[in-house]
Amino acid sequence: MKAKALILKLIAEKGALSANELNRLTGFSTQYIHRILKNLLLGDRLIKMGTSPKTVYKLKSLSKTNKESIANEFSGIINTKFLLVTPLGERLNGEEAFKYWCVERKLPVAKTAKEYISTLKKYEQYKTKIALINGMGKLQNTKGIGKIHLDNLYYADFYAIERFGKTKLGQLMHYGKMAQNID
Repeated sequence: MKAKALILKLIAEKGALSANELNRLTGFSTQYIHRILKNLLLGDRLIKMGTSPKTVYKLKSLSKTNKESIANEFSGIINTKFLLVTPLGERLNGEEAFKYWCVERKLPVAKTAKEYISTLKKYEQYKTKIALINGMGKLQNTKGIGKIHLDNLYYADFYAIERFGKTKLGQLMHYGKMAQNID
């Protein structure tokens, strides 16, 4: 087995390994391992995590995929409404994100997609004719409402919905604020 294939196989089996761990497992010199790791990073096969001396390497491709399909009637909505950022910082959209989310929670994709769509429909009742959410009802019970000088307050979407967590807009806002980046 070639060195590159062996290193990829070991990382796939263990989840994440450092150059020193790869040295112990393969017997290759640390310099040779670093050269291979550099090529794998440039080839977009690995992700480098941490800083020296605690740097580890993980496979970039998502191992958490699911072959189960989503019904066509739900597919379009999920592709426009669902977004997820993985623990490794990868931004996934639509069906790919939804399947990843289901696999992480050990949920059946088709059944969960149906539940997701019904939850979205439940939240649609709060939207106005122009597809915005009137936020004035939330303010009515706020202490000091007389000092708030607003005629109207509208939201484009909810920040999060029950069971499924942050909405697409909620995810984008959360990570945008964390990164201090508007993209």
